[in-house]
Amino acid sequence: MCSRHKHDVVATFFNNKVGIPGVTWKPIDLSDPAAAKEVIFEIKPDYIINCAAEANVDRCEANPELAYKLNRDAAANIAIAAMDVGAKLIHISTDAVFDGIKGTYSEEDTPAPINMYGKSKLEGERAVLEIYPAALILRTNFFGLAIEQKKGLAAWFLDNLEAGRTCGGFSDVMFSPVLVDELADLLLDLVNSKARGVLHAGGIDCLSKLDFGRKLARCFGLNMDLIIPARVADANLPALRPRKICLDSTKLMDMENWRPSGIDDALKVLREQYVPGA
Repeated sequence: MCSRHKHDVVATFFNNKVGIPGVTWKPIDLSDPAAAKEVIFEIKPDYIINCAAEANVDRCEANPELAYKLNRDAAANIAIAAMDVGAKLIHISTDAVFDGIKGTYSEEDTPAPINMYGKSKLEGERAVLEIYPAALILRTNFFGLAIEQKKGLAAWFLDNLEAGRTCGGFSDVMFSPVLVDELADLLLDLVNSKARGVLHAGGIDCLSKLDFGRKLARCFGLNMDLIIPARVADANLPALRPRKICLDSTKLMDMENWRPSGIDDALKVLREQYVPGA
């Protein structure tokens, strides 16, 4: 049960079931075209928030078939089932649909992804809106604490810093991350709104991955000097990375009166939640 809005919550998982009190969990394999329909028809939800994706950028590059199966085809299957049961659908997308040349992208800017992850996510957006025009696509980039084996950028920095290991922070990759707690609150508000189409939900600060890591280290009282400036251009990664993909969220902020925290305040919230070694 979601305490703030009093929703009954059913969550799905593939490998990583998370223990959250009051949440019903159902296994699902979205590579199976029939799986989404079966679960959605069983539950008949009022709202669906689709967070599922193959988000490992290099894995997408190595396996385009998997990327399109999970990021486009599964999204389309969910949209079909959502429309059939009359559920409001919010589909989570990514800032990686942009090429990173212009920077500070609004909803009016033309997507031009440069890697397979971004391409498959863009195709997922298009499939969802073609099938279900009343759906909402929310492009974002969020950070928070790790859940089991799934470690994002913040957890990666923390793991290295706590172990006393040096790690690289890209000085040439800019993004506008939002704290996952604030994104979750926003989603609860959006399910009751009339928003549709595409909206951006990024943080208010545009900063490099290097600056993010150093701010995190300072906030957590860890050694900032362990974070070494690096350039994605020198990293020899399998997939290209866009350089500046900060999102302009003015439209959403005006529509929903949403004001995400600045990065320093968001990191303080993260610090309050953190349990070392957990």
